[in-house]
Amino acid sequence: MASRALTRHEIDLIWTIDRSEVHDHIYKVVEGRLILVPAYFEIPGWHPKTIETDTIKLRDCFDRGGFSAAPSMVMRSSACRSSTRS
Repeated sequence: MASRALTRHEIDLIWTIDRSEVHDHIYKVVEGRLILVPAYFEIPGWHPKTIETDTIKLRDCFDRGGFSAAPSMVMRSSACRSSTRS
């Protein structure tokens, strides 16, 4: 699969990707074994706070020389690392 670097103005388009999910089952550990059990829930997609905070981080990363590659959109540069560590 071919990929390409995203441009800075495409950062806002990341949030148009449909990340919603519907789950009908989950796995539980019972007596040391994974058991598939019914459990319906929905995940509506991007959390608004994620969009707000990560847009800033992605733009900052891009401005420091980092980039995102489509379609995986994985950050590929050490320039994306935070300058402070906990």
